[in-house]
Amino acid sequence: MHITLTPASQTNRLQLNYPEGFVAASCLAKRHHEIALTDGGIKVDEYWFDGICVVYSVLHSAQSFTISLDYPKLCRVLFFALNGKLEADTGSTLIRTNKGNCSSYCGANLSVNMLLHANSTMLTICIDELFIEKLSAQGTLPADAKKYPDHLIKKDLTTKAQSISKNILDNNQTPYIKRLLLEAGIVDLLINLHQPEETTTHPIFSDADKTRLLEAKNIVEQNLKHPCSLAELSRKTGLNDFKLKKGFKTLFGHTVFGYLAERRMSLAHKLLKEGCSVSEVAETVGYKNAHHFTAAFKKHFDMLPSKVSKLVLILMGCLAWM
Repeated sequence: MHITLTPASQTNRLQLNYPEGFVAASCLAKRHHEIALTDGGIKVDEYWFDGICVVYSVLHSAQSFTISLDYPKLCRVLFFALNGKLEADTGSTLIRTNKGNCSSYCGANLSVNMLLHANSTMLTICIDELFIEKLSAQGTLPADAKKYPDHLIKKDLTTKAQSISKNILDNNQTPYIKRLLLEAGIVDLLINLHQPEETTTHPIFSDADKTRLLEAKNIVEQNLKHPCSLAELSRKTGLNDFKLKKGFKTLFGHTVFGYLAERRMSLAHKLLKEGCSVSEVAETVGYKNAHHFTAAFKKHFDMLPSKVSKLVLILMGCLAWM
């Protein structure tokens, strides 16, 4: 595994390499890095040991900063925005995490670009599949805990993440004690991640209802350009209005139209990176008016779509000179 840290200016670059499985020569391996920027800098602390890697990054700058993470095996990555906000692009999914939120992504052959926005603090935890398998064999996690490729889960685990960060910053601990505390905190996070949501205030949905809700989700994904109305979606899936609205929000964490907007913006970002024009992208994702698309994109990503296109052109120009 390697993590590449690159400021927006591309003048500094730091590549961090790890042994497979995050195997440490001692009970706890660690590194500390500081990179100066024109208006501040970034500090990065890493710890890794037998199946787990923890990266704590603090950016004190008005600039944004990108961390590129690659791992050849099945791996779960937990992203915590302790301050500011970050965006993680997995190639197939764009994960946006604001202050106080956590995002979890699991997949094989990971290639993730994590963008820290100005003055952000991020905790990233990478967990190898063998570590998850060990916890499953012990009964600590469900037997299918590692079988979540290309699946995004969002939960409020910030308090537990802050506890882990506190242990990272505590320099009075011995390496052995620090490892025990980090491992215990991460196992606790995983247990909470795999626990079902509270159901006492949620209606119970049958397996047939869940199948129809998955069908509704697929219909939304397949009709980004010409979306169905709620009435049409209800008729096509056989769900009444209440079950469609409440069930969709409960199972997928978004309203129907909230999910539609998320998928549209994710596809739009992908197409812009591939070199499509703003007007082409707007039409593809269902906007008749390019100005309306631009406003929606700006609200979602805090940047104009034309900026993504310009970055692509700059990158292509750089590659042409190589």
